[in-house]
Amino acid sequence: MLGTHLDAGGRLDRGGCRIPVGQTLGAVEGLVNFGAWMGGVVFDRFGNYNFGWGAPIVIGVTAFTLQWLMDEHPPRERRPVGGPAPVPA
Repeated sequence: MLGTHLDAGGRLDRGGCRIPVGQTLGAVEGLVNFGAWMGGVVFDRFGNYNFGWGAPIVIGVTAFTLQWLMDEHPPRERRPVGGPAPVPA
């Protein structure tokens, strides 16, 4: 398992891939703020958080079902049916 640590330049080092910490934390903060904003939109629109709980449950069950039904085997090799095609004279 690869370790994660900060290097001397303040960048996140994850197994040779260096990511600036500021960008990482900024992206996380942006997602958190977007989630809080969407929670407010749901509450203003519906008067409670039932839709905010129901929608992720439906999305999760749908994702589970699609992954459960997914065929993980490689496709079968196709073989030609019959002999070679006749050549017109």
